[in-house]
Amino acid sequence: MAVTLPKDDVRYKVGIDVGLNSIGFCAVEVDDDDYPIRLLNSLVFRHDAGIDPASRKAALTRKNVSGVARGRSVKLKSD
Repeated sequence: MAVTLPKDDVRYKVGIDVGLNSIGFCAVEVDDDDYPIRLLNSLVFRHDAGIDPASRKAALTRKNVSGVARGRSVKLKSD
C-alpha cells in the first residue's frame, strides 16, 4: 500500500499494540489539535508467542502461571 504524503511537514502519532500472539503498529496524521485526520500506515505482525507448537501449551496454563506470579508480587508488597 503506497501512501502519498504532502510535501509540507506532516504531524503524526505512532501507536503500538502488543498482544499475546501479535504486535500492531500504526501511524496516524493529526491536526494542530491532535485530532486524527487519516491513517498513514499500519502493520500487524503475528507470531507464535514463543511457544513450541509441538508441546501445545494451553493459554490457560500460561494464565495460571502469570496469576501465581501476580499473587506473589501482591503478597510481597503488602508484607
